[in-house]
Amino acid sequence: MFSSDIPVLELEKSESGASERISELILEGIRLGRRGLRWVARAWLILHPPLQRKQDIPVVDGVGAAVGLAQTLIRCGVAPSKRGVWAMPARAKTLDRFERPGAIRT
Repeated sequence: MFSSDIPVLELEKSESGASERISELILEGIRLGRRGLRWVARAWLILHPPLQRKQDIPVVDGVGAAVGLAQTLIRCGVAPSKRGVWAMPARAKTLDRFERPGAIRT
């Protein structure tokens, strides 16, 4: 994982050198054996197409991929498990709405 330390607002300024800095980081990743790139923030999508073409590697938008996965799971009818860590604690099932953690009394 690399951090560019480039402020998001600098991405739109060609004179900021953001694209060149990201290219350097991509090349360093390739030298280390990486075969792709995943953006952490959606703002970086400004640089996505040019860098993907320039570096000839797949570039994945992490937010878009997560949303797509969630949509696919919904279409497949997959729901969170009700077992293990995802199960509702037995005591929580018996609490009234004012006893539940975070409840606001009115």
